[in-house]
Order: sequence, then C-alpha cells, then structure tokens
Amino acid sequence: MSNPYDVDLQLKMARNHIDLFRTVVGDKFLDYFDQVKSKTMLSIERLYDLYLSSQYVDKAAIPGIVVEVGTWQGGALGMAILSSPSSERKILGFDTYSGHFRPAADEFDVRGRSMRDRYDVATESGESWAGADLDECRDFLLSLRTPPPESFSLRVM
Repeated sequence: MSNPYDVDLQLKMARNHIDLFRTVVGDKFLDYFDQVKSKTMLSIERLYDLYLSSQYVDKAAIPGIVVEVGTWQGGALGMAILSSPSSERKILGFDTYSGHFRPAADEFDVRGRSMRDRYDVATESGESWAGADLDECRDFLLSLRTPPPESFSLRVM
C-alpha cells in the first residue's frame, strides 16, 4: 500500500494553479497558448503578460518594433504575432541557435534538481541544451499569421 502522504505537493499545487488560471483567461488566449506552448520556455502566466502587453501597445498605437533576444524556438514571438494580428510592427528575433552553455554548479530548477546534472545527461547523449533550428523557428513563426508579417526577421547572434 502506498503512503497517502507520498505526493509531489509542488507539482499538485502547480497543476491546481494552472487549472485555476485557465478559468480566468479568455478562450482566445488559450487558443494562442496552445499554438505556442511547445515552442517556448515561458510559463503560461508570462505568456499571458506578453499577450496583454502586445494588445495594449497596439491599441495605444505606441510606435516601435518587437525585439526578442533568446528566441529559441519562437514561442514568445509567436504569442506577440498572434496577439496583434493586424499590426504592421517590425518583428526581430535574435538567438545563437546553438544552445546554452553548461550551467553553474549552484543552478537548480524549481524542484531542486541540478541544472548541471540535467545538462550533462542531455549532452552526453548528443543533445544540445536548449538548441534550436533557425529555419524551423522561422517556418513556425511565418505559419501563425496569414498573410505572414511583412517586416519579420530572425538573426543569429
């Protein structure tokens, strides 16, 4: 018989939080979130902030361009593109597309797991640590809006 107290309480709380959060945000955001969630490291809350901020900037007609440094697979830029479907704003994404360097010994994820150990396991099996493909990122972002944004560019740093 398993111990009834042998529960990952952090995971349970996180799931409850996300379930509650989903009841607060609108269906349009959730649709956009479903389109970009596999292409970003941002949490649903951070993406919701980006969603609201993108809409505010467009509604207030604030001039400027959208720039992201550390684009990875394009999820955050994708949210910005989806959140402002009629925007003619220039969009720039920058990344090395080669992945991250080895984490320091004192870096841990939210569950207390060593990021260095996770990096070592991934790279020993030949994977890059958070690497991305420039062409796949570009194709993903261009697929989000028809017609695609006219002033759109990804750059390798």
